[in-house]
Amino acid sequence: MSVSGYQQANPPASGGNTEQPAGPDHPVVGHCWAVDLLTRQLAAGAVAHAYLFTGAPGVGRGTLARWFAQALLCRAEGKTPCGHCAACRKVLAGTHPDLRLFGLAAQGGSRRTLGIDAIRELRSGMAERPFSGARKVYLIEDAEAMTVEAANALLKTLEEPPSFVTLLLVALSDHLLPPTIVSRCQVLPLRPLGRPEVRRALITRWGASEEQADSLAAWSLGRLGWAARALQDGRLLQRRQEDLSALARMMEAGLLERFAFAEAQERRWKRGDHASVLGLLEQWLGWWRDLLLLWEDSSDLITNRDCLPDLQAAAQKVSPEKAFVFLQALRSTQQRLLEQVNARLAFEELLLQMPVTV
Repeated sequence: MSVSGYQQANPPASGGNTEQPAGPDHPVVGHCWAVDLLTRQLAAGAVAHAYLFTGAPGVGRGTLARWFAQALLCRAEGKTPCGHCAACRKVLAGTHPDLRLFGLAAQGGSRRTLGIDAIRELRSGMAERPFSGARKVYLIEDAEAMTVEAANALLKTLEEPPSFVTLLLVALSDHLLPPTIVSRCQVLPLRPLGRPEVRRALITRWGASEEQADSLAAWSLGRLGWAARALQDGRLLQRRQEDLSALARMMEAGLLERFAFAEAQERRWKRGDHASVLGLLEQWLGWWRDLLLLWEDSSDLITNRDCLPDLQAAAQKVSPEKAFVFLQALRSTQQRLLEQVNARLAFEELLLQMPVTV
C-alpha cells in the first residue's frame, strides 16, 4: 500500500481482456477489470482524487482516461456515462468547461517536455467551484514528460486537492514518474489486448478488411490504438519497418556501429522520445519471440509473418539458447529504461549480448 493509502489496481492474471465490458458500442475495448473497477467506485461515490493510467502507447490508456472523465462529468441518472447528454457531448468535443486537458499535443509546438508553466496553468483556478456540475476533471497526458520542477509543482496539488477535483494522469509507466507522485494516485496498469480482440475491433469498428485486420492485429502486439492508427496512417507501418531494419543491421554490425546506435537511442531518450525507444524494443522483442516460436514449430503464432524468410535464415545461425538469453536481455533493457537507468549504457549492454548472424 502506498503512503497515501492507495493500492495499485492490478488486473487479473489473464489481463481481464476477454470480454467486452458493456457491449459492442462501449468506447473502451477490453480492459474490463479497469472499467468495472472505475464503474463501481463511481457508483459507490468512492472516487479517488487522482488516478494514473499506465501502459504501452496505443494500448488504451488515453481512451480509458477520457471515458472516465466523461463518466465523472455525465449529468444523466443511472448508468454513466450516457454518451448523449450535453456534458458527455462536450467532453467528446473537448469543450466541457470543467474538463481541462494537458499534454504534449495540447501545448502544441515541438516541445518534448511538460514544463512548470503548464502545471501552473493547471493549478490556476483549481480552487474555484465547478462551472456546470459537481466536479472538475484535469487530464494530464504524457505525464512522464513533466520536468522535475513541473512534477514538484503538481505534487503540491496532489497533497491537498480540492474535494471536487479529480486528476487523471496518463503515462508510459509509473517508474517514469517520481514515487511521491505515484504514491498519491490510484494506479491502473493496462496490459496488451489479445490478438483476436484487436482483430475483431478493427473489423467491426474501423471497417478493416480481414486481411488488414489479421496483419495489424499481429503487428500491433496488443495495442489496439496503434493498429487503428496504422490502418489510416502509413507512417506507423514505416516506423515498424525501420525498427526491424535496424535490428537486421545490428545483427550484422561490428562494435563501433552498435555503440553508435546506442548513442543515438540515448539522444532520442534524452529529448523525451520515450515511446519511440520503447516501441523499438517492443518490435525487437516480438521478432525474437517469433524466432523461438519457429523452433517450437508454432509458426501459426508468429507475429511478423512478413519477416518469415529472415527468421528462417536466422534460425540457421543462432541457437535457441542464445535467442532465449537475448530475449531476456531485451525484457531487462525495457525494465531498466523504465527505472531510469542510463539509456546509452542499457543499449550498449544489450547490443553486446545480441547474437551475430554474419
